[in-house]
Amino acid sequence: TGAIMQYNLIKAGDIVLSDVATSIAPINTIFEGDMINVSVTGLEWELLPESNWTNDTTLYWEMAANSAVQQTGTYDLTELGEDRVLPVEIECGSTTINEGGTIEISVKLTLNSTEQSTSSEYQSFSAGISIIPLIIVLALAMTTQMVELSLFSGIFVGACIVTGNIEDGFKTTLSDYILDALADVDHVYVILFTLFLSGMVGMMQKS
Repeated sequence: TGAIMQYNLIKAGDIVLSDVATSIAPINTIFEGDMINVSVTGLEWELLPESNWTNDTTLYWEMAANSAVQQTGTYDLTELGEDRVLPVEIECGSTTINEGGTIEISVKLTLNSTEQSTSSEYQSFSAGISIIPLIIVLALAMTTQMVELSLFSGIFVGACIVTGNIEDGFKTTLSDYILDALADVDHVYVILFTLFLSGMVGMMQKS
C-alpha cells in the first residue's frame, strides 16, 4: 500500500530571507544583484477526518517576487526521516532582485488542492547605498564637531537601511547597537576611547 496523507496544511507561516554570499539570516533589506534564499517558517498542520485521507503526499511550492514567479518545486512528505515529523519550515528556492524599491516576496503552498500563501514586503537598494552612513558621519563630524552625535546619526541611518523602515531602525539602534554594545566590554573600551579623544580635541581647540 502507498503512503497515506492524514494531515492538511492550514497555515503557511512567515517568509524568511537569507543572503547566499554571507549566509546572514534573517535579512530585512535586499541589495540589488545579491542572491537570496527564501524560506517559509511556522507551518501549521491539522489532522484530517479519516474519510478525507488521501494518497497525495506531494507539497507544491511557488515563489514569486512582485507577482512574477521565480521558482517552483515540490516536497515529498513521505521522505521525512525516521521520526515522521511534518516540517514546520521549508526552503522555497532562491532569486536575485535587480530592481530597487518595494519588493513583495510571496510563497504559495499547495497540498491536496488546498492552497496556503504568505507574503512580505522588503526594500531593495543598490549596493552603493551602504556608503551613505559613512558620508553622514563624516559630514556631521566636520560641521558640528560632535563625534557622538555624528556616530549615532550614522548608526541610525544604517539601521534604517538594514531594517527597511524608520521605526524598526530606531528600535534596532537602541537595542542592538547601543544597549548590546554597552554590555560588551570591548565595545565600552572603544566608546571610552572615542569620548577621551573628543575631549582632548576640544581642549586643544580652546588652548
